[in-house]
Amino acid sequence: MLVYRIQKAKYAADISGFGSTLVAGRWHLAGKSPILYTSSNISLAILEYVVHLTSSVKPPELLQLTLEIPDPSIVTIDHANLPDNWNAKGYFDNVQRWGTEWLQSLASLAIMIPSVTSPDNNILVNPRHPDFGSVNIIDSRPITLDDRLI
Repeated sequence: MLVYRIQKAKYAADISGFGSTLVAGRWHLAGKSPILYTSSNISLAILEYVVHLTSSVKPPELLQLTLEIPDPSIVTIDHANLPDNWNAKGYFDNVQRWGTEWLQSLASLAIMIPSVTSPDNNILVNPRHPDFGSVNIIDSRPITLDDRLI
């Protein structure tokens, strides 16, 4: 499966998930396990990046990464198996613990979960999984966000 990610150009092809260990996110606790947030399409990857921008701050130079993950390595998670408040505005300990437990279990290389911002899906990737070497960067190109999105 091809998945997409928008990230700062200064990190070029870094898909280690290191940055995620510095701050918490919807699906992980800071300082626990690295995670790589990706999306099922480019538009969602852009939307997911934009929702985290602070108002009136022009984003840095960005790259659009296209990654390939072997289809059998992605487990689809049913809505019913997610914490009840997974899609509520903000970050919640129980949702972060759920994701962190998945990361630490090494149960799968990646999981497909619904996006909060769109009817599409995000794919969470575990850089510590033994099969992470099968994740390949297929394309990396500069991307500029339209100022109207900011």
